[in-house]
Amino acid sequence: MRKLRVGEGDERNPQWTLDEAAASFDGHKSKLSRIERGLTAAAPRDIRALLAFYGVEDAELTEALLTLARGGRRGNWWTDYRDVLPRQFTAYLGLEAEAEALLAWQPNVIPGLLQTAGYARGLVLAHRQRKNEEEATRLVEARMERQAILQGPNAPLLQAIIGEGALHRMVGGRQVMHEQLTHLAEVAEQPNVQVQVLPYSAGAYTPEEGGFQVLRFADTAAGEVVCVDLLTRTLYVDDKGEVLQYRDAWEDVLGKAAPHQESIRMIMAAAEEMK
Repeated sequence: MRKLRVGEGDERNPQWTLDEAAASFDGHKSKLSRIERGLTAAAPRDIRALLAFYGVEDAELTEALLTLARGGRRGNWWTDYRDVLPRQFTAYLGLEAEAEALLAWQPNVIPGLLQTAGYARGLVLAHRQRKNEEEATRLVEARMERQAILQGPNAPLLQAIIGEGALHRMVGGRQVMHEQLTHLAEVAEQPNVQVQVLPYSAGAYTPEEGGFQVLRFADTAAGEVVCVDLLTRTLYVDDKGEVLQYRDAWEDVLGKAAPHQESIRMIMAAAEEMK
Protein backbone atom coordinates (compact mmCIF):
# COMPACT_ATOMS: atom_id res chain seq x y z
CA MET A 1 0.00 0.00 0.00
CA ARG A 2 1.46 3.34 -1.05
CA LYS A 3 2.19 5.78 1.77
CA LEU A 4 0.21 9.00 1.54
CA ARG A 5 1.47 12.04 3.38
CA VAL A 6 -0.47 15.15 4.25
CA GLY A 7 -0.44 17.55 1.32
CA GLU A 8 0.09 14.83 -1.29
CA GLY A 9 -3.62 14.06 -1.79
CA ASP A 10 -5.39 11.49 -3.99
CA GLU A 11 -8.09 11.47 -6.68
CA ARG A 12 -10.86 12.24 -4.18
CA ASN A 13 -8.97 15.04 -2.46
CA PRO A 14 -6.07 16.25 -4.59
CA GLN A 15 -4.60 18.58 -1.99
CA TRP A 16 -4.87 18.07 1.75
CA THR A 17 -3.14 20.83 3.66
CA LEU A 18 -1.65 20.49 7.12
CA ASP A 19 -4.23 23.00 8.38
CA GLU A 20 -7.14 20.92 7.04
CA ALA A 21 -5.82 17.68 8.50
CA ALA A 22 -5.12 19.26 11.89
CA ALA A 23 -8.59 20.86 11.96
CA SER A 24 -10.17 17.43 11.52
CA PHE A 25 -9.39 16.64 15.18
CA ASP A 26 -9.29 20.20 16.57
CA GLY A 27 -5.52 20.08 16.67
CA HIS A 28 -2.78 22.38 15.50
CA LYS A 29 -0.29 22.11 12.65
CA SER A 30 2.57 21.80 15.10
CA LYS A 31 0.90 18.86 16.89
CA LEU A 32 0.20 16.99 13.64
CA SER A 33 3.75 17.64 12.51
CA ARG A 34 5.08 16.21 15.80
CA ILE A 35 2.85 13.14 15.41
CA GLU A 36 4.16 12.58 11.85
CA ARG A 37 7.76 12.80 13.07
CA GLY A 38 7.11 10.46 15.99
CA LEU A 39 7.71 13.14 18.61
CA THR A 40 4.17 13.07 20.07
CA ALA A 41 1.91 10.08 20.70
CA ALA A 42 -1.42 10.19 18.87
CA ALA A 43 -4.47 9.63 21.05
CA PRO A 44 -7.01 7.05 19.82
CA ARG A 45 -9.58 9.82 19.28
CA ASP A 46 -7.04 11.65 17.08
CA ILE A 47 -6.50 8.46 15.06
CA ARG A 48 -10.24 8.01 14.54
CA ALA A 49 -10.70 11.61 13.37
CA LEU A 50 -7.72 11.50 11.00
CA LEU A 51 -8.74 8.18 9.47
CA ALA A 52 -12.20 9.57 8.82
CA PHE A 53 -10.65 12.67 7.25
CA TYR A 54 -8.42 10.55 5.02
CA GLY A 55 -11.39 8.40 4.00
CA VAL A 56 -10.01 5.16 5.43
CA GLU A 57 -12.84 2.62 5.69
CA ASP A 58 -10.85 -0.56 6.32
CA ALA A 59 -12.14 -1.77 9.72
CA GLU A 60 -9.20 -4.14 10.27
CA LEU A 61 -6.63 -1.45 9.56
CA THR A 62 -8.52 1.02 11.76
CA GLU A 63 -8.56 -1.37 14.71
CA ALA A 64 -4.87 -2.18 14.26
CA LEU A 65 -3.95 1.51 14.36
CA LEU A 66 -6.18 2.11 17.39
CA THR A 67 -4.54 -0.80 19.19
CA LEU A 68 -1.12 0.72 18.55
CA ALA A 69 -2.35 4.10 19.81
CA ARG A 70 -3.78 2.57 22.97
CA GLY A 71 -0.57 0.71 23.64
CA GLY A 72 1.53 3.82 23.12
CA ARG A 73 -0.55 5.84 25.56
CA ARG A 74 -0.53 3.07 28.19
CA GLY A 75 3.23 3.31 28.08
CA ASN A 76 3.04 7.04 28.66
CA TRP A 77 3.89 9.21 31.66
CA TRP A 78 2.63 6.85 34.35
CA THR A 79 5.32 4.27 33.55
CA ASP A 80 7.69 6.47 35.54
CA TYR A 81 5.56 5.82 38.62
CA ARG A 82 5.05 2.07 38.29
CA ASP A 83 6.94 1.54 41.54
CA VAL A 84 4.32 3.44 43.56
CA LEU A 85 1.09 3.20 41.53
CA PRO A 86 -1.02 0.05 41.89
CA ARG A 87 -1.11 -2.01 38.68
CA GLN A 88 -4.90 -1.79 38.51
CA PHE A 89 -4.77 1.98 38.72
CA THR A 90 -2.32 2.22 35.81
CA ALA A 91 -4.89 0.23 33.81
CA TYR A 92 -7.46 2.87 34.77
CA LEU A 93 -5.13 5.64 33.60
CA GLY A 94 -4.92 3.96 30.20
CA LEU A 95 -8.73 4.00 29.96
CA GLU A 96 -8.93 7.57 31.24
CA ALA A 97 -6.49 8.76 28.56
CA GLU A 98 -8.78 7.29 25.92
CA ALA A 99 -12.10 8.56 27.27
CA GLU A 100 -14.14 11.30 25.64
CA ALA A 101 -16.04 12.11 28.85
CA LEU A 102 -15.51 11.35 32.55
CA LEU A 103 -18.50 11.32 34.89
CA ALA A 104 -17.30 11.33 38.50
CA TRP A 105 -19.37 10.99 41.67
CA GLN A 106 -17.42 11.51 44.90
CA PRO A 107 -19.45 11.89 48.10
CA ASN A 108 -16.54 12.28 50.55
CA VAL A 109 -13.47 13.72 48.79
CA ILE A 110 -12.53 16.06 45.96
CA PRO A 111 -11.93 14.01 42.76
CA GLY A 112 -8.27 13.37 41.98
CA LEU A 113 -8.30 15.36 38.74
CA LEU A 114 -9.36 18.46 40.70
CA GLN A 115 -7.07 18.18 43.73
CA THR A 116 -4.28 20.53 44.73
CA ALA A 117 -0.91 19.10 45.72
CA GLY A 118 -1.49 19.98 49.38
CA TYR A 119 -4.87 18.27 49.47
CA ALA A 120 -3.55 15.21 47.60
CA ARG A 121 -0.69 14.96 50.06
CA GLY A 122 -3.11 15.08 52.97
CA LEU A 123 -5.04 12.15 51.52
CA VAL A 124 -1.89 10.17 50.71
CA LEU A 125 -0.53 10.63 54.23
CA ALA A 126 -3.87 9.56 55.71
CA HIS A 127 -3.98 6.37 53.64
CA ARG A 128 -0.32 5.65 53.04
CA GLN A 129 -0.15 2.78 55.57
CA ARG A 130 3.49 1.65 55.32
CA LYS A 131 4.55 4.04 52.54
CA ASN A 132 7.65 6.10 53.27
CA GLU A 133 8.07 9.82 52.66
CA GLU A 134 9.61 9.36 49.21
CA GLU A 135 6.73 7.15 48.05
CA ALA A 136 4.19 9.65 49.36
CA THR A 137 5.90 12.47 47.46
CA ARG A 138 5.95 10.47 44.24
CA LEU A 139 2.28 9.58 44.58
CA VAL A 140 1.42 13.27 44.86
CA GLU A 141 3.62 14.07 41.85
CA ALA A 142 1.84 11.38 39.82
CA ARG A 143 -1.56 12.79 40.75
CA MET A 144 -0.51 16.27 39.66
CA GLU A 145 0.91 15.01 36.37
CA ARG A 146 -2.29 13.10 35.71
CA GLN A 147 -4.25 16.37 35.70
CA ALA A 148 -2.59 17.43 32.42
CA ILE A 149 -5.27 15.36 30.68
CA LEU A 150 -7.72 18.23 31.25
CA GLN A 151 -5.62 20.61 29.17
CA GLY A 152 -5.35 20.99 25.40
CA PRO A 153 -7.72 20.86 22.43
CA ASN A 154 -8.50 17.15 22.88
CA ALA A 155 -9.17 17.28 26.61
CA PRO A 156 -12.11 15.13 27.73
CA LEU A 157 -15.21 16.53 29.39
CA LEU A 158 -15.09 16.09 33.16
CA GLN A 159 -18.45 16.28 34.90
CA ALA A 160 -17.91 15.92 38.64
CA ILE A 161 -20.56 15.79 41.36
CA ILE A 162 -19.21 16.19 44.88
CA GLY A 163 -21.01 15.59 48.15
CA GLU A 164 -21.31 18.69 50.35
CA GLY A 165 -19.48 16.83 53.08
CA ALA A 166 -16.32 16.84 50.97
CA LEU A 167 -16.28 20.64 51.16
CA HIS A 168 -16.10 20.56 54.95
CA ARG A 169 -14.03 17.43 55.60
CA MET A 170 -10.71 18.69 56.94
CA VAL A 171 -7.84 17.32 54.84
CA GLY A 172 -4.37 18.72 55.46
CA GLY A 173 -5.48 21.65 57.62
CA ARG A 174 -7.44 24.87 57.13
CA GLN A 175 -4.99 26.55 54.75
CA VAL A 176 -4.81 23.48 52.55
CA MET A 177 -8.61 23.27 52.45
CA HIS A 178 -8.92 26.99 51.62
CA GLU A 179 -6.49 26.59 48.72
CA GLN A 180 -8.24 23.42 47.55
CA LEU A 181 -11.72 24.93 47.54
CA THR A 182 -10.55 28.12 45.84
CA HIS A 183 -8.83 26.00 43.18
CA LEU A 184 -11.97 23.90 42.76
CA ALA A 185 -14.07 26.99 42.09
CA GLU A 186 -11.52 28.28 39.58
CA VAL A 187 -11.09 25.05 37.62
CA ALA A 188 -14.89 24.66 37.48
CA GLU A 189 -14.90 27.64 35.09
CA GLN A 190 -12.96 25.71 32.43
CA PRO A 191 -15.17 24.95 29.42
CA ASN A 192 -14.53 21.20 29.67
CA VAL A 193 -15.03 20.96 33.45
CA GLN A 194 -18.42 20.93 35.17
CA VAL A 195 -18.62 20.79 38.96
CA GLN A 196 -21.82 20.44 40.97
CA VAL A 197 -22.38 19.88 44.67
CA LEU A 198 -24.92 17.49 46.15
CA PRO A 199 -26.21 19.40 49.22
CA TYR A 200 -27.14 17.81 52.52
CA SER A 201 -30.70 18.99 51.89
CA ALA A 202 -30.95 16.64 48.89
CA GLY A 203 -31.59 13.78 51.29
CA ALA A 204 -31.05 10.14 50.37
CA TYR A 205 -29.63 9.15 47.01
CA THR A 206 -29.19 5.92 45.09
CA PRO A 207 -25.43 5.05 45.19
CA GLU A 208 -25.18 4.84 48.99
CA GLU A 209 -22.11 2.58 48.91
CA GLY A 210 -19.66 5.23 47.65
CA GLY A 211 -18.24 7.02 44.66
CA PHE A 212 -17.57 5.83 41.13
CA GLN A 213 -16.53 7.06 37.69
CA VAL A 214 -18.22 6.42 34.36
CA LEU A 215 -15.85 6.57 31.37
CA ARG A 216 -17.47 7.29 28.02
CA PHE A 217 -15.60 6.70 24.76
CA ALA A 218 -15.96 8.33 21.36
CA ASP A 219 -16.05 4.87 19.81
CA THR A 220 -19.65 3.90 20.60
CA ALA A 221 -18.77 0.24 20.05
CA ALA A 222 -16.53 0.44 23.10
CA GLY A 223 -19.52 1.40 25.22
CA GLU A 224 -18.96 2.76 28.71
CA VAL A 225 -16.88 1.46 31.59
CA VAL A 226 -17.59 2.09 35.27
CA CYS A 227 -14.69 2.21 37.74
CA VAL A 228 -15.36 1.76 41.45
CA ASP A 229 -12.55 2.31 43.95
CA LEU A 230 -12.58 -0.27 46.72
CA LEU A 231 -10.27 -0.50 49.71
CA THR A 232 -8.08 -3.20 48.18
CA ARG A 233 -8.65 -2.86 44.43
CA THR A 234 -10.35 -1.04 41.58
CA LEU A 235 -13.47 -2.72 40.22
CA TYR A 236 -14.16 -2.37 36.50
CA VAL A 237 -17.74 -2.85 35.31
CA ASP A 238 -18.49 -3.18 31.59
CA ASP A 239 -21.58 -5.42 31.65
CA LYS A 240 -24.26 -3.39 29.88
CA GLY A 241 -26.92 -4.15 32.48
CA GLU A 242 -24.70 -3.17 35.40
CA VAL A 243 -23.40 -0.08 33.60
CA LEU A 244 -27.01 0.99 33.07
CA GLN A 245 -27.66 0.72 36.80
CA TYR A 246 -24.68 2.96 37.52
CA ARG A 247 -25.88 5.43 34.89
CA ASP A 248 -29.29 5.49 36.59
CA ALA A 249 -27.54 6.16 39.91
CA TRP A 250 -25.55 8.94 38.25
CA GLU A 251 -28.70 10.53 36.85
CA ASP A 252 -30.31 10.35 40.30
CA VAL A 253 -27.41 12.23 41.90
CA LEU A 254 -27.22 14.68 39.00
CA GLY A 255 -30.92 15.49 39.31
CA LYS A 256 -30.51 16.28 43.02
CA ALA A 257 -27.26 18.26 42.74
CA ALA A 258 -27.23 22.04 43.00
CA PRO A 259 -26.95 23.98 39.71
CA HIS A 260 -23.53 25.26 38.63
CA GLN A 261 -23.69 28.79 40.03
CA GLU A 262 -25.24 27.69 43.31
CA SER A 263 -22.54 25.01 43.59
CA ILE A 264 -19.82 27.61 43.08
CA ARG A 265 -21.36 29.75 45.84
CA MET A 266 -21.38 26.75 48.18
CA ILE A 267 -17.73 26.03 47.38
CA MET A 268 -16.63 29.62 47.95
CA ALA A 269 -18.66 29.87 51.18
CA ALA A 270 -16.88 26.77 52.46
CA ALA A 271 -13.54 28.29 51.39
CA GLU A 272 -14.28 31.43 53.40
CA GLU A 273 -14.95 29.30 56.48
CA MET A 274 -11.48 27.80 56.10
CA LYS A 275 -9.64 31.14 56.31
